Amino acid sequence: ESEDMTESEDNSKPECQDPVTNGQSYKGKENKANNGKACIPWDTVAWWSNYGLSGNWCRNPDKATRNTNKGVWCFVEQPEDGQPADGAWEYCKVPWC
Repeated sequence: ESEDMTESEDNSKPECQDPVTNGQSYKGKENKANNGKACIPWDTVAWWSNYGLSGNWCRNPDKATRNTNKGVWCFVEQPEDGQPADGAWEYCKVPWC
């Protein structure tokens, strides 16, 4: 039985985030934030669709200093201006490698 592979699924990547890259290399399947809310698809959030991310997986695409030692995150609701405003995004509970 074959499975469709997407950007989010890479069998060579572990289901943990690398502290050296601050989770930027994480390609796992976690799609819930620490608060239990479901992540919304990246390509539905204005401006963030430019990153070429698909699905609603936890990622750290922006290399922002706010993510130092925090790792992967996702949007849990539509931000008003497309920017990661407080409350619109949450960190995800993905173990460190």
